[in-house]
Amino acid sequence: MAAGALTLRFLGHPAPVSAVGDALLAIVAAGVVWFAAGHALGGTAAALTNSSRLSPYLLHDLPFQIWTAGSLLILAPVVVVSADESLALVPITFLPMLGIYFGRRQAVMNAHRALHDALTDLPNRSLLRDRLESALDEARRERLSVIVLMIDLDDFKSVNDSLGHHFGDLLLVQVAKRLSSSLRDGDTLARLGGDEFAIVAGAVTETAEANELAQRVLASLEQPFELDSLSLDVRASIGIACHPQHGSDADGLLQHADMALYRAKDSELPYKIFGPDQDSGLDRLAWAAQLRQGIERGELVLHYQPKFPLKGGRPEGVEALVRWNHPQLGTIGPDGFIPLAEHTGLIKPLTDFVLRAALRQCAEWRRAGLPLRMSVNLCTRSLLDQQLAQGIRTHLSEHGLPPSALQLEITESRRFTDLRRARGVLDELRSMGVAIAIDDFGTGFSSLTQLQHLPVDEIKIDKSFIIGWDSSDQDQAIVRSTIELGRNLGIHVTAEGVESEDVYRQLSDLGCDYAQGFFLARPASAGRCARELRRGTKAFSDEGEEGHLLPVRTLRATSS
Repeated sequence: MAAGALTLRFLGHPAPVSAVGDALLAIVAAGVVWFAAGHALGGTAAALTNSSRLSPYLLHDLPFQIWTAGSLLILAPVVVVSADESLALVPITFLPMLGIYFGRRQAVMNAHRALHDALTDLPNRSLLRDRLESALDEARRERLSVIVLMIDLDDFKSVNDSLGHHFGDLLLVQVAKRLSSSLRDGDTLARLGGDEFAIVAGAVTETAEANELAQRVLASLEQPFELDSLSLDVRASIGIACHPQHGSDADGLLQHADMALYRAKDSELPYKIFGPDQDSGLDRLAWAAQLRQGIERGELVLHYQPKFPLKGGRPEGVEALVRWNHPQLGTIGPDGFIPLAEHTGLIKPLTDFVLRAALRQCAEWRRAGLPLRMSVNLCTRSLLDQQLAQGIRTHLSEHGLPPSALQLEITESRRFTDLRRARGVLDELRSMGVAIAIDDFGTGFSSLTQLQHLPVDEIKIDKSFIIGWDSSDQDQAIVRSTIELGRNLGIHVTAEGVESEDVYRQLSDLGCDYAQGFFLARPASAGRCARELRRGTKAFSDEGEEGHLLPVRTLRATSS
């Protein structure tokens, strides 16, 4: 109002204006100044509240403000006529103006909700993209860099599952505050959904600042979070992409940062910067969508590899190994899609598919006279599923199999994020009669600790130690120690990667219980595996000297 009054005075018609006709242009000018000043003041307050850049916000909000002011201006003649007739009618005109005011305020609230996360009040994906586009425009003009960070909390699902979504929401709010404290003025923090956040840092002179920003973000999460009476440690994985090195537009940068995040989780690093080697042409979401379709369309198949007892006798079990027959890329091994399934929520349907298919095949073999035990690989993330034991019980019942027909092999090369919960699930499975084995033993984290705390029936020595048997005294020492450890703990030991008869015999002499490897049998389809097993069953009816039985391809006259 002061700006409007000063405009009238400057144009020679100070308020109150007596002759409207002579001062019409001055009044219009004063009205424009009044509107502009109001829009600038209100818009500045809103931009500061939302941590938005001022100029883009004012330009974006200008059409809406013009529409609202115009609606009120249209009512001005009604107010004048009502006042001319009777001042008692003026309060009536207040009602439609009040309606316009509340409608405008609700529209502003709706616009804010459309661009912000309801829980943390941070910008959402749409607003983040707008901010990123603005930052890129400025970077191109000033020849600066832009940094994009994708942040994902590690194992956040276990918080919701064990403590409930209320505690999960409280944790997300505190995480948002911690992350905000690590940013510079002008940086944007957004919540993309679930436990995924993103940061856009514009006007950066050197991309080396990406490392510093990632380290500040990680440092902000180091201290435990206090939720009521609980204290929780939270860790995060970060993917980083920089303009102009890793992309020139918003979509490319976001995609590459997401791919770098996937690589960071897969390699269990705290953060990773996007590299050209990571651009496989298929982003994670598209790849995950194809995997989901592959599961539904039956593109995944199982191969089976027998496990041979080293002290003689028939093969007692087979290991189920999943393959993906991709329609364009051909056969893909588990290393090509299991990590993807773990990080995109597909591990549960994938595990369910493998369990059902493997147990169905096991039941068919048993009916055909091959009483085998089926081994199925299970990632540690699956052990956080409280419904796992019940699902396995249902699958066994459907196929009429006893629990002893199934062995679960836990991939030990991945860290247990919640050892207590994992042990609870494994205890329930073992009490049912399901056997538990640790796969890839010796290559992962805290092997001896897991043997101490987890209910384990068998350990499988990783093939990297067996393959290097002939050339490494250290590998031999590790294998001998592991076999001795299993014997002392009353745990069966299986050697993977046996590729020669000499290694086979030495493992037998050391007291190893079982062996797998290409020398004995390669993974094969169910039909081919059954034929190999039947040939092996016939060959096993003939014993070598001292009852030492060998697979059919190595059965020959031997001396003790």
